[in-house]
Amino acid sequence: GGRRMRSALLIAEVALSIVLLVGAALLLRSFAKLTSVDPGFQPDNVLSFSVALPQAFYPEEHSRIALFDRLLDRLQATPGVEVAAMIQQLPIAGDYMLSYAIQGRPTVAGNNPSANYRSVSPAYFTALRIPVLRGRAFTVQDAEKSPMVAVVDEAFAARHFPAEDPIGRGIDIGNGTDGFYQIVGIVGNVHHEGLNAAPEPTMYVPFK
Repeated sequence: GGRRMRSALLIAEVALSIVLLVGAALLLRSFAKLTSVDPGFQPDNVLSFSVALPQAFYPEEHSRIALFDRLLDRLQATPGVEVAAMIQQLPIAGDYMLSYAIQGRPTVAGNNPSANYRSVSPAYFTALRIPVLRGRAFTVQDAEKSPMVAVVDEAFAARHFPAEDPIGRGIDIGNGTDGFYQIVGIVGNVHHEGLNAAPEPTMYVPFK
């Protein structure tokens, strides 16, 4: 009886070892596959950090914008810093979806499509080396009182403008109270939801 018990335990240990080895091999293969995925940006030599402003001290949007403008200017002037930029949510940190409508196309109330939404400073695409494929990126002239402009990615352009140029077209983002944003550029796709997920259509607007 003791020998049978020891044999059973040995068989169980070998079976468990085989399962662990197979699991480890699959994990390594998945990891290798993920490391070969192009995230759509270049993280080398990039330092990121988060800033949260207390609402009590910065209750108005223009005061927050002014502070971030000063912060970017000081960072840009720091020795060793090539480009300073900001975004409200970094890539691979999850999605931030907003609904939208294409100007001149019929919509169904309550059934508008949605896409990733990112608010960025003018140098953001340069800082992460996200390629501008057509049109232009944002500039400092795209300020609070300037005409509203947007940049979309390849996935967004392919979804809505597969056979036409989206530059110059208008998109109504969010609740529709701001009016239409004019598309001025197309950039490469970025994996916002993770390297194991296909890039979702993304809209970028200036952080004003």
